[in-house]
Amino acid sequence: MGEFGIGQPVPRTEDPRLLQGRGQYGDDFLLANQCYGYFLRSPHANAKILSLEVSAAKLAPGVKLILTGKDWEGAGFSPFPVAVPRQKRDGSPMFTGPRKALSSDRVRLVGDEVAFIVAESYSQAKDAAELIEVDYEIMPSVTASKDAIKENAPVIWDECPDNECFFYELGNKIAVENALAAAAHKTQISYHINRISANAMEPRISIGDYDRRLDRYTLHTSTQSVHGIRDHVASIMNLPPSKVRVVSGDVGGAFGMKGDIYHDQILVLWASKLLERPVKWTADRTESLM
Repeated sequence: MGEFGIGQPVPRTEDPRLLQGRGQYGDDFLLANQCYGYFLRSPHANAKILSLEVSAAKLAPGVKLILTGKDWEGAGFSPFPVAVPRQKRDGSPMFTGPRKALSSDRVRLVGDEVAFIVAESYSQAKDAAELIEVDYEIMPSVTASKDAIKENAPVIWDECPDNECFFYELGNKIAVENALAAAAHKTQISYHINRISANAMEPRISIGDYDRRLDRYTLHTSTQSVHGIRDHVASIMNLPPSKVRVVSGDVGGAFGMKGDIYHDQILVLWASKLLERPVKWTADRTESLM
């Protein structure tokens, strides 16, 4: 059939290397003099941040840097991009929340990032996170999507009072309505989709490495889209793409969730520039599920 024929078996050339333990996944990248990042995350689905005190954590053993939402606001970064822009029911552009890598005044989901702690070791960064004091004003929240668009539902973004980001339809609506009208039998079903998680064997990992000599950033990350991540990083950090290099080794499962930009990918690069040292963050299983 020749090369690439339909139905032709394709030999898996990577198997011997991976089965012999010679793979190189995200956590296998170890850079000289690297330090480690850890996130303090919100335990609440919807709450105002009344105060955030990090002074004790800054004095904890091994701590090199703590970044908060106030730091993010003062850094001058651009908004995170929207991959697929849609429209509202009236044809106007979709609502886009002012997404930030660290929350400053409010958290809007369980797991929202409140602070990024960098220390000499992962354990030291995690211990320091427990010293950060956050005063939350807990607000009402909903879990089911259908409840979020009901009248009097808690408003997530004040700029979007109906909680509807966009409205999207696909297909020929008139033809479908005509077919239903002419149908001999009609069945109506409500589907309740279980909550799912793209729970890959390898969690997400990011290592930021800023080279002051060349004024250039290198991001080691477990991603499906090195060029897309490079362009997103450059856009958010207001850099030309030539200043950003993205490296991905073997990826231990992704299922789509490793294809887009995440907050940690920006924060490790920013922290690396501030410290002039590589900064590594690895998600634990709880973070991966959140």
